[in-house]
Amino acid sequence: MGVDSPHETLDKNAAVNGDALILITFNPNTLNATVLSIPRDTYVPITCFRGQIENKITHAAWYGESCMINTIEKFTGIDIDYYVKINFKGVVKLVDALGGVTIDVPVSFCEQDSNRQWGKKKICLKEGLQTLNGEQALALTRHRKTFIDGDLRRAQHQQLVMRGIINELKDIDSLNTIYKILDAISKNIDTNLTKNQILEFYNVGKDVLAKSKASSDFVTMQQLHLDGWGQTIYDEGMDLPLWNYMYYRASLKEVVEAMEINLGIKQPTLIKEFSYSINKPYTPKVIGDGHYKRDYIIYTLPDFTKNSRAFAENWGLQNNIKMTFITIDKNSSEYKDKYVDGQIIYQSVPAYYRVAKIDKEKGITLKIVKKEIIPEKINCSLEENYNNPQCLLPDFTGWTIAQFNNWVTNASGSFLTNTIEITIDDPDYDLSKAGQIFWQSEAVGTKIIDLVELEVKYYAEAEEIGEDGETDGGEEEPPGDEDTEEE
Repeated sequence: MGVDSPHETLDKNAAVNGDALILITFNPNTLNATVLSIPRDTYVPITCFRGQIENKITHAAWYGESCMINTIEKFTGIDIDYYVKINFKGVVKLVDALGGVTIDVPVSFCEQDSNRQWGKKKICLKEGLQTLNGEQALALTRHRKTFIDGDLRRAQHQQLVMRGIINELKDIDSLNTIYKILDAISKNIDTNLTKNQILEFYNVGKDVLAKSKASSDFVTMQQLHLDGWGQTIYDEGMDLPLWNYMYYRASLKEVVEAMEINLGIKQPTLIKEFSYSINKPYTPKVIGDGHYKRDYIIYTLPDFTKNSRAFAENWGLQNNIKMTFITIDKNSSEYKDKYVDGQIIYQSVPAYYRVAKIDKEKGITLKIVKKEIIPEKINCSLEENYNNPQCLLPDFTGWTIAQFNNWVTNASGSFLTNTIEITIDDPDYDLSKAGQIFWQSEAVGTKIIDLVELEVKYYAEAEEIGEDGETDGGEEEPPGDEDTEEE
């Protein structure tokens, strides 16, 4: 875990983001390692948040490595034995202690230094094979702003630096050098590995390397990828909408299976046929990277300030959520010349809030500016109002049953109503008009005062995918996110 901290020491109690997350499994018999970079914005249940609500996985680091480890274990089902947590200065000192790392830099760019400074101290690299010092290696692991795929590309670069560090470590033939490296990074690294365990692993590694005929990478590093898409969701703790990485469950399943095979938990399916072209360089398939269908939907609240009152009313009816409108006189001194007539300027529940968490009875309050206040509802029982458009029966064709019930509630008059649902197995059912009224017992324009009974028929609605994986409870109040402006 690489934490977002430029300080000289790694404070165990500091609340920081876990922006570089790499989950590795290693099989000492096959010398194969699977490497999964978990995108920092992956939307998963955070085990130490109240109710284990879903959030960006990077925020699990606010409560230390135990929260992050538990979150990843629950998310993947893989038990984690060891962890290493390192900050900016730790990467710089580690690479410098090794005398630099040789990396084929894939792209030219400029980035801040380890103190998060630009100006004269900015780090610029050119594309190509070269030996990087600590500051340059850190810049490569941190840079993402000029990439379309942002954090995903940055994760690939972090793996390049990790490979470079491993290649340098295998060339060390002195325990004294190992001690010097550990001393150099001791203030900027945190791990549950003891110094003796690290030295034991070093000795085993040297023994494996001595017996291996490989001249370069004696450990096979199998790259895994967690595929997904982006969605903006309102973060209650940060009190603002944030972009999140929503993963495909099928991709996660493939990734976890590869890790379980490497750990000996599962037996692999042997590939007995293989084909390639001598004219085309072979590119190994990256497990978890493919074409997947979204197998769950998280519904979020629209931004009503960008829509009309009619849109908001329809949305409330379709989702069975009470919508209360407060009309504000546009000509008042506070609002004059600031807003367009009929513009919604406020909603009590913010845009991108998860619909499943909304209190349906309390509903949503919206403020709308109008040139004049809407008059009170007309009393249709008074003779002078009999022929008022509000007191005549409308054409319900195409209305939803929710809209009809809302009209009945607000209608002035007392009459019986009956709604008949045409189900899918009915010969008259029309799938293209699901949820709509297609027949009414009384003619359009009938005076409401003359109504005794009103009957409508409507097509039953098809089932829809609902909210998945809901948990109750608010989020703990988090510390500030220094990456907020980048979200």
